[in-house]
Parts: sequence; C-alpha cells; structure tokens
Amino acid sequence: MDRLEAASLAFKIAGIYVMVAAVKLVPTIALPLREALRATRVSWVDIAVIGVPLVVSCTALAILAYVLIAHSHRLAERSLGEPRQREIDFRPTSDALQVMAFAIVGLVLLAEGIPRMIDLAAGAYASREVLAPYLRDNAVDCIVLFLQLSAGYWLFFGPRSAARVWSRLSGVRPAEPPPPAAP
Repeated sequence: MDRLEAASLAFKIAGIYVMVAAVKLVPTIALPLREALRATRVSWVDIAVIGVPLVVSCTALAILAYVLIAHSHRLAERSLGEPRQREIDFRPTSDALQVMAFAIVGLVLLAEGIPRMIDLAAGAYASREVLAPYLRDNAVDCIVLFLQLSAGYWLFFGPRSAARVWSRLSGVRPAEPPPPAAP
C-alpha cells in the first residue's frame, strides 16, 4: 500500500465516521420534536425551529460524508502534496502520516462542531425574545464551539502547516528528503 492509497483509505474511513455522526444526531433532536408534536398549543414555527436544524445538520453531514468517500483520492493527493517516497514506512517521524492525522482530527472536530453550531443557532432563534440571557447562559459553549470549529478548519484545510507548527513546538526537525537516486 503506497502513501496515496493509505491517505485515500483514511479519508474513506473519516467519511464513514461522519455518516455515523449524522445518524447519531437524529435521536438528540427527535425527542424534543416528538414532545413538541404532542403539545396541545404548538405552532409550525416551533416545529420548524426543532426540525429544520436536524434536517440541515443531517444533510450537511451526509454531503460531507459523500464528498469524503467519493473524492477520497483527490483529497488524499491534496493533503499529501508531492509524494517523496512510494511506500509507507510507518516511522514515528513520517511527515505524511502526521499530515494525514492532522487532517482527520480536523475533520472530526468539524463533523462534531457543525451540528452543535446549528443547535445553538436554533436555540438562539427560539429564544429571540430573551436572546441576551440565552447568549449569556451559553457564552462558554459558544466560545468553545468557535475554537473547535476554528481548529478543525485549520487542521483539515491546512494539515501541512499544522504539522510544521507541531514540529517547531515539539523541537523535532522534519525528516529530510532522501537524495535523488543516481541513474
């Protein structure tokens, strides 16, 4: 298995993870939706505030899962850049494995953060009459969510820069490319 195949496989596994995250999201919103439907005085706006975030989150995660699985080869090429070696040697200092790991961690952070963001936005919309107390009560969640989405975005869309920063902070120098083979 070469580096590109391993990276492609990792993106496919990440796509499956995202699909599982979409399925896990359904029960968290299904219960409040069922309770709202059982209430005697419920408006369509209340149902939409509960149901629309579920549909949007599940649809966004399903599209993300499809892109990860269907375009895993292209994503692997993009994340690895120009390959220096053909086979994976699984050394702990392997730059390619570190870049793949950062990209996958970023994807997990995004996959878990996007539904939470939509849930907080729906809660803010539902509490629009008392928005200030709602935001004050959820300020820590909003800050943590912002940091999670920012880190996920950086790690997923810039895994090579994250690997360089990690190498500098840990004091480990990146592996030097092997000298070109003599003809």
